Amino acid sequence: MARYLLRVYSDAGYHPDRTLQSRSRRRVERRAKQYQSEGFDTKLLAVGVSQEILASAHAPDQKQRAA
Repeated sequence: MARYLLRVYSDAGYHPDRTLQSRSRRRVERRAKQYQSEGFDTKLLAVGVSQEILASAHAPDQKQRAA
């Protein structure tokens, strides 16, 4: 199952505080329309499961740090 990521941009640049990540494509598309009506540019990305697994595999393990 893919995870959808919405990135929001304006003339001033990228707005990470307005970024939305969800498993529901409809939810992300509704938010994109809302931001576009406010004058922002949006970019919808689909992050696949394999990319999520790869990212979590490279994340530092909390148990190893405590040791």
